[in-house]
Amino acid sequence: MPAQTLRACVNAVGGRLGMMIATILLLAGCSNKPSWQVDTYPVTGKITVNGQPAPHSVVMFHYIGEPPDKRKSIPFARADQFGTYTLTTYNEGDGAPVGEYAITAYWPPDPSANIDQLKMKFVDPKNPVKVITVQREKNDIPITIETTELNLVPAPKGPNLK
Repeated sequence: MPAQTLRACVNAVGGRLGMMIATILLLAGCSNKPSWQVDTYPVTGKITVNGQPAPHSVVMFHYIGEPPDKRKSIPFARADQFGTYTLTTYNEGDGAPVGEYAITAYWPPDPSANIDQLKMKFVDPKNPVKVITVQREKNDIPITIETTELNLVPAPKGPNLK
């Protein structure tokens, strides 16, 4: 917002009230969030397969119904070595918009592998791991997969890995 506009607002209304209105207008015009983005809420959890953590697995939250933003963003996360994930939609770790989601999962043996140890069984949003609702609060969403169809591939051992 131009400085002349702020000064004009302060002068027109006068004193503290004018300064308060000018501050509100300035803050409203200084949002770093693009207009197409919607509010997100924290989503974290742990992904397990047959009761064990699924390190480096990738989860995607596919919105059910009308997408919350015009770019049809898909919240996603890569789990750490303990199977813990933090969802990202626009900025790292920002969570997901409120709504209902079909969760899909892909589990490579290590972050660089192009093999799904779950045999591509859970990558279709029409056949999700589970359906959940993200609320306007901090969301803890555990993802539990029970399956006998696994293609376990040992992760490569590097010089610093044991």
